[in-house]
Amino acid sequence: MKPLRLKIVSQDEAIKFLSVEHAWDALISIGPRDPNKLFQYLPPRYVYFAFNDLTPWEEKSLDGLDGLATAADVLQLVRFGATLGNCSRVLIHCDVGCCRSTAAAMVLLVAVGWTDHAAVEAIRKLTGGGGIPNGWLLKLADAIFGTDLFGICARSGDTKWTPSWLCGTAWCDPPERKRSQ
Repeated sequence: MKPLRLKIVSQDEAIKFLSVEHAWDALISIGPRDPNKLFQYLPPRYVYFAFNDLTPWEEKSLDGLDGLATAADVLQLVRFGATLGNCSRVLIHCDVGCCRSTAAAMVLLVAVGWTDHAAVEAIRKLTGGGGIPNGWLLKLADAIFGTDLFGICARSGDTKWTPSWLCGTAWCDPPERKRSQ
């Protein structure tokens, strides 16, 4: 299990955190704005994702992004994780620092050798239980890794940790997407 020091923040907080050169070893940036245009200093290693915070079962994007996370995004996180040295300081942000970033942090930890249970527990402690990991990103990672990140979060009993489309219910299959008439 590779040790990493993670910090999960909103985009606005990331701007403050990246106002100091050499403060972070790596950045995972998820959002509508290219980090090259957003931050004063970029760490030596960074990766940028422009997927939205929806699952396939929700109707519209709130953040202006068009696409859902894909298996290619998960694999890019895996490749990025392989570039991180021991004790890397990794800053992860999305718009609010709650959904995509917490899910990406879990995926990153699994990618560098953590178990699904250890990854969920670590991110839960890191966020004080305040994250709502994106269920779609977790399901993609589960399909690739053979893990149960989604199920662990959904069965936790803490509705703040239930992927948003479950609406606080016990774990179940995703509802059918509404078809436009």
